[in-house]
Amino acid sequence: MLHRSGRRHDESGQAEIEAALIVVGLLVFFFLPIAFGIYFHAEDIATAAAQEGARAARTGTADPTATVNNYLDQAGGSLTDRQVQVTGDADIVCVKVDGYATLIIPGLRIPVHAASAGIREQFRAENPRYRPNVRC
Repeated sequence: MLHRSGRRHDESGQAEIEAALIVVGLLVFFFLPIAFGIYFHAEDIATAAAQEGARAARTGTADPTATVNNYLDQAGGSLTDRQVQVTGDADIVCVKVDGYATLIIPGLRIPVHAASAGIREQFRAENPRYRPNVRC
């Protein structure tokens, strides 16, 4: 292509740059939904593990922390750097699971949080005003 000054304008390499930008855009377009799916799967796994731990703590049949870790081990490695916290009192138990979703994109770590609470299963004398606040 000629400029007004009569010299040629060098356009070599422009097609490669445009192709690289299009490829990056397509990769983001295809891998972003997959990354979101992996994140939501990890969130569902964390929620189910917290519910299993709360169920074990409410009934007193097993150690809730061990139950959560066992559930997460069986569900696969979709949750890394996980932490399990069990709190409660004589009436209420709360299990919180925190960790990071394992994504395809290296270096990207998205935090995942889940919690489940419930009333401990035990005999209570009839009390019509007994309404515990079941929240984590």
